[in-house]
Amino acid sequence: MKVSFKIALRYIFAKKSINVINIISGISTIGITIATAALIIILSVFNGLEEFIISRFNTFNPELKVSIEEGKFFDINDSLKSQIQSIKNIKAFSFVMEDYAAIKVGKKTHPFPIKGVDNNYLKVCGIDTMLLEGEFLLKNKKGENMAVVGYEAAQQLSIGIGFVAPIVIYAPKRSKKINTNPMQAFNKKYLYPSAIYGIDESTDNKIILPLELVQSLFEAQKQATDIEINLYDNSQSEATKKELKKILGNNFSVKNQIEQNSFYKIINSERLMIYLILGFVLLIATFNIIATLTMLIVDKKKDFISLQSIGLSHQEIKMIFLFNAWITSIIGGILGLFLGGLIAYLQIKFSIVSFGDHNYIIDAYPISIEALDFIKVFILLLVISLITSLLPIRNFSKNYLKSN
Repeated sequence: MKVSFKIALRYIFAKKSINVINIISGISTIGITIATAALIIILSVFNGLEEFIISRFNTFNPELKVSIEEGKFFDINDSLKSQIQSIKNIKAFSFVMEDYAAIKVGKKTHPFPIKGVDNNYLKVCGIDTMLLEGEFLLKNKKGENMAVVGYEAAQQLSIGIGFVAPIVIYAPKRSKKINTNPMQAFNKKYLYPSAIYGIDESTDNKIILPLELVQSLFEAQKQATDIEINLYDNSQSEATKKELKKILGNNFSVKNQIEQNSFYKIINSERLMIYLILGFVLLIATFNIIATLTMLIVDKKKDFISLQSIGLSHQEIKMIFLFNAWITSIIGGILGLFLGGLIAYLQIKFSIVSFGDHNYIIDAYPISIEALDFIKVFILLLVISLITSLLPIRNFSKNYLKSN
């Protein structure tokens, strides 16, 4: 095998009698380089987008979220609090109540999800770092209730900080009594906005309110729909999940940040599709190896008898051309990995591709370089080059080696 490898290296770098072989070989190497670099760059862009978007989602989503499986609300009591406090990895927890309500501002009325939170909410959520306007306050100095409104909801309802018109929230009464006046079938609360937050379209339609106010709206005093939890060590979230499930029982579900957000599944599916598509492009690029090997076999036909005469077996002669294909692919692959990594690094360092002068949340495309992507791409390249080189070598065995 060592002799086959050395001869393969000589065939690659030595001048061929048919000049077009050098041209096709060069095109094959360049094609593999470009396809490999493109794969690394696109995967790095996906990594950057994933990290950026998830970091924004995770400012809103707690590290663990406990929800009731059956029914709408559960009771908040001292026993439940002490059970949660007994778990050492839990740093802070907040009781919340989420449901839909009709929101009216001026002449505009629209249903929006409302979220009632207690005084511990900012200990489990970083939403106060995502404010576009105002200050995160659920009660003003006079003790009056305030609302923190999502950007999408604020846009649809034309809400702004300091508006004279109050926000009016309607929620149906739980009593089943029939009343001739439809408006008396609703609980109603008035309040003003203290801040507007902006994270993502899927979360910016919520209106955050004091827990007591929402409990009063839905006639569910001392009740909640969820418990949001912050941990000392997020790497131990799975172990903490198991402890919570054991303590709370099967009537509660416990979800980590990945399980709370469907975006993780979407972006992983998109990453897989991009990987497959660009892998197919890489496969097409390596098809040039077939042409290169076929012409190289024709060019070196006169060497076969000499190689056999010095003791090389048929298998060793075939390995010469297999090594030739691998070395060509590896050279192109290494150049592509370097080029792709360099372009990704330059984007991180200098923000070459920017969003211009628009008021975006970020100035340039986010990039994140991960070593695992380089390993995956290189292994994919080796597998593809092996598959594409087997066909000409198989024909070579039938047409040349048996006849000599």
